[in-house]
Amino acid sequence: MQNLNGDYTAITTPDVAITDTLGSFPSLSFSFIETEDNKVAGEMMIPFTRVTVTSWESGQTFRILTTQATKVGKYRQWSVTAVHEAKGISDHYVEGTLTGTQSLQSCLNFIMPAGYNYVINDNFPNYYFSETFGENYADELLINRLTSDFGFEWYVRGKTFYIAKKVGRSRAFVFIDNYNCQKIGVSENYESIYTYIKGKANPVTNEAGNSTYQVVADYTSPYEQTGRFPRRQMQTYTSEDNLTYDGLVSKLKQTLTDVPQVQYTVEGVNFKKFTFPSVDYAIGNSGNLRDRFGIDVETRISSITFYPEDAAKEDAITFGNLVLDPIVWQTRNYQAFKDNVKIGRKLRSDLLSVENQGKRNAESMMALQSTWESVSASMSQSASISQSISASLSTSQSISESASLSTSESQSLSVRESESLN
Repeated sequence: MQNLNGDYTAITTPDVAITDTLGSFPSLSFSFIETEDNKVAGEMMIPFTRVTVTSWESGQTFRILTTQATKVGKYRQWSVTAVHEAKGISDHYVEGTLTGTQSLQSCLNFIMPAGYNYVINDNFPNYYFSETFGENYADELLINRLTSDFGFEWYVRGKTFYIAKKVGRSRAFVFIDNYNCQKIGVSENYESIYTYIKGKANPVTNEAGNSTYQVVADYTSPYEQTGRFPRRQMQTYTSEDNLTYDGLVSKLKQTLTDVPQVQYTVEGVNFKKFTFPSVDYAIGNSGNLRDRFGIDVETRISSITFYPEDAAKEDAITFGNLVLDPIVWQTRNYQAFKDNVKIGRKLRSDLLSVENQGKRNAESMMALQSTWESVSASMSQSASISQSISASLSTSQSISESASLSTSESQSLSVRESESLN
């Protein structure tokens, strides 16, 4: 660390994260506990203190933006955010303007403050400014004007800006889910889908100071018909350039976002355990992502978060937005249709099965009822027979009793007759 007085000190902490993004200034976040060894560092938590991370890109310097101190036991813990020193061009306000046809070199020389450099790796045609260029902060002019006007990408190391039509190299990596990385994530944004846009170009100012545009056009996405997308109108495109009608329509096609934007992320990149396939990851590099859920796409690295002081923590990679291939989502629609038909057929089959089972259950209940009625009739008949048998038994018993009584009476009469004879 170095403060405004030129004093230096050093701290050691594993909690360091650096995010490097294509077309942006790298950012730094770190934390440390203000022990006795780090006491001077705690006292340097003041505006414009500079921090150099020696373990990343041969040592890169950042300027502190925010600090937060909290109590941890008997010490203070500092949480710090910082931005790359090249962001210092934002301190430079560019006075004056350029007009007409200019080269990229002339524009960069015009906005760059002393002490900052640039390297251009490709040839760029001159650009005609229909409006003035300047009267703004240097970083705003670089990011919001020159990158789009000349069509270049950039990144920064130290105080040197590296400029090219396309940063990085192709076929630099292959990431395979659960092989040389822990997981591949995918997110799709449907909010920015539009199917219609109007545009105007070639402004002319009349004597009253009002501007009118000589060329107007509109463009409708083919997915509004073939893809059955609803009409969603994008903000009107306005160009100060002298464009033909066909040129304006071409700009409208380029501007309209009529398909979803897709972003992929990779976490847990493990280079210690796996050496194949080879991986060269840096912002701007492109390669392939593959997983077991069907992802097999070529994509490009837009941002990397490094953890240079923690060997156990793997870097996190974010890939730039891709336009979702219409063939992909049309295939999804068709697959969804086929799967839905399968579900419908299965549901119909299940309903028929339930209906047939209900019929079989009803037939079984009817058969059971008929059996029960037969059993009930048999039981009634058996009861009648039992009653008849019981009645016959009673009659027989009565006859038997009568016969016994007659026999007794006969015996008594014989006794009396015998006694009379004697």
